[in-house]
Amino acid sequence: MNLPRLRSDAEYDRAVELARMSGVPLSRCPTCGSNPEKVRVAYADGTAEAEGREYGTYKYMGEVYECDCETQIQLRKHYLLAGIGEQYMRLDWADYRNDAVKRDVELYLGKWDAIRRNGMGIEFGGEALGVGKTFAATYVAKELIKKGVQVLFVPFLEFLSTVIRDDDESRERMERMRRVTVLVVDELRPPRTERQAWFGDRFEELVRHRTNFNLPIITTTNLTEDELRTHYPRVYSLMSAKHIRLDLTGQDARMSWIAAQNLDLVLNDEVRPIT
Repeated sequence: MNLPRLRSDAEYDRAVELARMSGVPLSRCPTCGSNPEKVRVAYADGTAEAEGREYGTYKYMGEVYECDCETQIQLRKHYLLAGIGEQYMRLDWADYRNDAVKRDVELYLGKWDAIRRNGMGIEFGGEALGVGKTFAATYVAKELIKKGVQVLFVPFLEFLSTVIRDDDESRERMERMRRVTVLVVDELRPPRTERQAWFGDRFEELVRHRTNFNLPIITTTNLTEDELRTHYPRVYSLMSAKHIRLDLTGQDARMSWIAAQNLDLVLNDEVRPIT
């Protein structure tokens, strides 16, 4: 792995805060709970002695594994900074059940250097819920992060609220959306606001800047291509020149096998590792 370098103390502080909110400090392994830092024994005379590192194990799918705590901590830190939630940190691409999409995604990642030069993104579309759009988008994001690429994952409703607000935090957030190497916008939908035209202009500013500078955008949406053209004619025209659209169909995985697997994990005291 070639994880991207943190660009500022503020980014590290943000990762610490996000980890704290989840209940597991950034220094502790999120999978086995161990602290891989050197354990030191303090003596009464004020001296200390290193005893080595503390590692643990975790159980998954009936097997007990030695935990690579340092990798789990580093992946979690970078995924948190990219905005990827823990649910998607732990989903394993081997479980993805759409072989055609898997082939296209692996081709996209395999051609990353050319993809990056040409600013090509992916649009994971499909009217059905739970067919793996966000799963696929976050897999691409995670693999790019491992390559050292700066990625930002933004739910569309969060993007909408960021655009509407006018404060230092929202302006800083918008600037990061403009300049990050890969931007993922999840669940693109029509804005439910009276300021729809104004919002469309702000959205166009962002997309036009990114397409002009060949900065890829990855989207997921339940909207059809015709609906996207209706709601965002100028934006979708810009993105279409830089997008590979993959249409997903099938059953709602969240209501079927994922729910059953999650219940099994709880009942068997198991945990998925971060991948």
